[in-house]
Amino acid sequence: MSEYVPQYIKPPEIKSGEQNAEKIFIEAMNNAWSAYNQLISLGVKREITRYVLPDACETQIVMTMNFRELRHFIKLRTSSRALPEMRAVAGEVRRIMKEEAPRVFADL
Repeated sequence: MSEYVPQYIKPPEIKSGEQNAEKIFIEAMNNAWSAYNQLISLGVKREITRYVLPDACETQIVMTMNFRELRHFIKLRTSSRALPEMRAVAGEVRRIMKEEAPRVFADL
């Protein structure tokens, strides 16, 4: 079985911060992915091995929402208190929904 290549998101604060912080971050990601690959090679199921991966692990999700839920999601997740990554996602959802359903989302 082939090894999985590390796929993670580097927070902007790490990218633009101290160079030593970026080095520590990358080392931590590589260690986590190394453990993941070792567990896979031992025959541990992928859904179990994912427990060793950090929050920065790149993930794809699918979600279903009606307009009311979308509006609520956008309001909560574009707030300054939301995580930067989620604000970016919610901002893009807002942009798309304003184009696709302007009568429902124009005020957001």
